[in-house]
Amino acid sequence: MISWSFRDPFQLVRSREKRNAVRAILRSSFDQWEKALGGYLLFIEKPDRKFELISDKPNNVNIDIYFARGYHGCKEAMDGRGGIVAHSKFPPKGVLHLDADERWSIDGKRGVDLRYTLLHEIGHLLGMRHLIRKDAIMNPEYQSTPETPKLSYFDRRALYRLYQLHKYQ
Repeated sequence: MISWSFRDPFQLVRSREKRNAVRAILRSSFDQWEKALGGYLLFIEKPDRKFELISDKPNNVNIDIYFARGYHGCKEAMDGRGGIVAHSKFPPKGVLHLDADERWSIDGKRGVDLRYTLLHEIGHLLGMRHLIRKDAIMNPEYQSTPETPKLSYFDRRALYRLYQLHKYQ
């Protein structure tokens, strides 16, 4: 079981509606990876609490997710609009940071597709590296699509190999 939490230590996601939309996309992204793993790993959302400082990462959470600007307490600073949109750390670090200066889209129509970005970055959190297949979510090049992003056969196959599941669907 892997726990995750979306929090807003810099108070960059101002409305409750937007925070709920981010959480819904996160749940959907984690669900896709969980289904691909066939129950091998379960993802549990932990409720966010008010954290005053960036260093206040909850102790009971494996994956800490938030939007940030510039230098925000880790080795990689955010670079503003148009550059690196997010970064995450391979296990056991468990952090996923999104650049608050990007023009984010929750439906893939305008701006950087939050659905695609979260699905890709969660793959890194699971230990996945980039794949050279253009149709793979784990391709290093951002790919915008109006469709709901989905894991490809190649993403699932690489995941099975990583976790030694030997079940290619």
